[in-house]
Amino acid sequence: MLVIAISFLPVAGQAQGPAILASNTNAKSTSQWIEQLSAPSFGARQMARIQLLRQQRDGLPDLEAALQRADADLSWRLISILSDLAADPNAGPGPEALAVLQRTAKSPRSHLAELARRSLESLGYQQRLVVERELVQMGAFAGYANIQVITVANQELFHLRVDEDFTGNSEDLRRLQWLHGIEMLILEGEQVDRQWLLQASKMPNLRILQLRRTRLNQEDLQQLHEFPRLETLELIYSPIGDESIDTLVELPVWGNLRLFGTRISSDGFSQLAEKLTDIELVFGRGGYLGVSIRDLNGVVISETIAGGAAQQGGLIPDDRLLAINQQPLLRFEDLRKELSKFAPGDSIEVLYERTDLGSGRVVQDTALVILGEQP
Repeated sequence: MLVIAISFLPVAGQAQGPAILASNTNAKSTSQWIEQLSAPSFGARQMARIQLLRQQRDGLPDLEAALQRADADLSWRLISILSDLAADPNAGPGPEALAVLQRTAKSPRSHLAELARRSLESLGYQQRLVVERELVQMGAFAGYANIQVITVANQELFHLRVDEDFTGNSEDLRRLQWLHGIEMLILEGEQVDRQWLLQASKMPNLRILQLRRTRLNQEDLQQLHEFPRLETLELIYSPIGDESIDTLVELPVWGNLRLFGTRISSDGFSQLAEKLTDIELVFGRGGYLGVSIRDLNGVVISETIAGGAAQQGGLIPDDRLLAINQQPLLRFEDLRKELSKFAPGDSIEVLYERTDLGSGRVVQDTALVILGEQP
């Protein structure tokens, strides 16, 4: 039985009034529906929009082709349709529509590229909270926390951490491309592989990448070439050695390269320093004291990590560190350089001064500290 629907939507080229629409309306081709987006009638444009949305991924090639020749009004309408199709980044036509918008954002037509960039930005902020919640439900952490590495005294950053508690896989990490505004990512554990790095490379605002306790080797590190230029790359307790020096030299890092607890030798690091003269290089064998430092112009402990090396060695907050193995410490940078010489399990002698709460006198003492690993 043929079903006839009566609609009062005006159709292009017809007078205002009731229009009889058969149930096979979508028999028109995609290109015809795209033409209808420029119809003078609002109803005709709306019908074309509905039909193009119904075609989902099948109509994407024609939509992308039409963008290249569309005027300003039609460009806006096509971008709007693509944005609706891309609203779910994980299902249906979402990934393909997103890819079209990303390609369009690189168009030589500045107006078209700007429309696509604005659409991507709007989509990104709409999806960020949803994606964060999904990843956290899978065991990731998103939020502010103290990031303590050998290169900083005490720094609180908003970041995403994906470690051994994460129950998802590399396909689930496709969601990373929607995390606009997150600038730091920590990937930790032996499950981190090239596919994880591939998905991470799509994060739009990533500037700091920390890889912790992974099994990534020299060949795996090649995947880092897919990243946009990183401000900071940190490799912490990594199995890479001197064989990776040439690979590290070629990575897209413009600010800081931090190597902590790797198998790179002191000679290997010297080779790196000779080749990478325009970025800051930090090298440490992995020994971890377990303190936060309050005063960068001195070396005053603001916090000791519970169960960490400093706490077990008897150091407490407000202690001022004066020397390690008789090497004077005047500022945090001195502490960092001295600690970089030692591996987990090494013993160091720390000279410090402490104010006696009873008498108010400042006294000096030494502590024997066995360095641990950064948690």
